[in-house]
Amino acid sequence: MLYLFWIFIFILIVSMIPIIILFKALFVGNLQEVVLFSPLQGLLTYKGKPATNAKITRKVVWKDKTGETEIFYANDKGEFHLPGKVVITRIPAMAQLVAFQSIDVAFFDHEFTIWHYGKMDKGLYDELGGRAINLTSELTDNLARVELPNGVLTTSFKWGAIEKSELKSA
Repeated sequence: MLYLFWIFIFILIVSMIPIIILFKALFVGNLQEVVLFSPLQGLLTYKGKPATNAKITRKVVWKDKTGETEIFYANDKGEFHLPGKVVITRIPAMAQLVAFQSIDVAFFDHEFTIWHYGKMDKGLYDELGGRAINLTSELTDNLARVELPNGVLTTSFKWGAIEKSELKSA
């Protein structure tokens, strides 16, 4: 009789395994690489001239209200390079990644917002559907609304082309 009790317990435990696996996948998620902000490089100008040593503030808000802020500087030709922002995290299947991105530039005692986007995909260059070629921003330009397949970008950046890539990590 005691063996029937243990058989019952064994069957109960074994039948719970698929439920536990499903729960973990839906509500806990597996560790994965997430690109919060793809690399950007290009040129900043102010009234048509290079924005030499402009202070670039990149902010991404994705897991709390504070977000993460990084500071970069353009070189003496107004050129800049912002490396990708990549994290390893868990995203449950029942959740949607949303990383609010912004880029502000301080130059000649003026503040310019040049990028606002809500990134909902985790891949490299998902913001524009590829890597922007010849990326430039005239700081005095107004922000323009750019309709994208996964959302709306407001930016003063302009680009010559978008280089499509199968690469999915930074």
